[in-house]
Amino acid sequence: MAEGFGTTTEEMARAAGRVREVSTAVDGELGGLRSRLEATRGRWAGAAATAFTALMAEWDTEATRLNAALADIADQLGGTATAYRRIEDENARNVSAITSALG
Repeated sequence: MAEGFGTTTEEMARAAGRVREVSTAVDGELGGLRSRLEATRGRWAGAAATAFTALMAEWDTEATRLNAALADIADQLGGTATAYRRIEDENARNVSAITSALG
């Protein structure tokens, strides 16, 4: 028989919180690195300055995409935990109702 995997609503909620923490930390690291890179902007001239500006625009786009992806993962984990909890509560009520009816 194949082994499965399982989780709890608490684990899912903790995972969602952890992903949010990681997102915040990554955002801070990326912001700090961006600041250090921006400090070099004045050292670039001509085509290099143009390339630097384009690269920083791409940096901003990708950093935004990364944070959006992490936020989406956290939201989905949180939503799954909520839905799972709601279904478990409903199942418990149904079992209780059946038990009472059999009485």
